[in-house]
Amino acid sequence: MNRIIFAVFLAVSLSSCASGQPPEVIASRDPAVPNAGRQNASYETIIGAYHHRVAVDPKPWRHSNDSQAPQKKTHEGAGS
Repeated sequence: MNRIIFAVFLAVSLSSCASGQPPEVIASRDPAVPNAGRQNASYETIIGAYHHRVAVDPKPWRHSNDSQAPQKKTHEGAGS
């Protein structure tokens, strides 16, 4: 119980050492000059490099599957 009270006392006493005032906020530009620090805006399309693709019928899967499968190893010289 004494350790809990000591831990709470330590936390409260250390938090009182912290600065009570928030840091000063510095404006990045003068609000009286609305165009100050603004970069030129240019139009960029939101769809970027979009390419129209037409739906196609599925191709036979057997050739595609066989071409991507690992090649079977042949045992050379086994039992002639």
